[in-house]
Amino acid sequence: MSHTLSLAGLRALRLLVVCILSLGGTLLMSAQSEAPGPEKVIRDFYAWYVSQLVAEKDPFKAGRAELKRYATDRLIRQIEKERNSPDGVSSDYFLNAQDFDKEWAKNLTISHPVAKNDQATANVELKSAAMGSQKLRVTLARDKGSWKVDKVAGL
Repeated sequence: MSHTLSLAGLRALRLLVVCILSLGGTLLMSAQSEAPGPEKVIRDFYAWYVSQLVAEKDPFKAGRAELKRYATDRLIRQIEKERNSPDGVSSDYFLNAQDFDKEWAKNLTISHPVAKNDQATANVELKSAAMGSQKLRVTLARDKGSWKVDKVAGL
C-alpha cells in the first residue's frame, strides 16, 4: 500500500488547509469586532450607571454583575475599600460629584479615545441644564478582550 498522494490529492489537501485557515481568521476577526470599543463602553456604562442611581439602586449591590461587566475588578475593590473605610466617601467615584442629574444618562460627550496597548483614555462631559456639566477623564483597560473602566478623574 502506497502512502504517496497524487497531484490532485495534494491540491485538495492544500485547498482544505487554506479554507480552514481562512475560516479560523474570519472567526477570530469576528470575535474581536464583537467586543465594543472604548467609546461605546463609556457611553453604555454611564447610561446604565446613572439609570441605577435614578432608580435609587446601589450599583455595587443590586447591579453588581453589570458593574463587573463595565469596571475592572481592581477598580471595584478600590472603591469598595474606600466606601467601607471609617471616613467613607464624600462623592461618587464614577461621577466625581456629590449629586447627579438624570440627564447625564443620555447627555454626554466623549472625546475620541486614545488607545495605547491595553489602555485607552477619553475625556467625558456629562451635561445637564439644571446642574451644568461634569468633566471627567476616563481610563479603560483591556480585560480578557473587553474594555472596562479602570480609572476616573475629574478635569
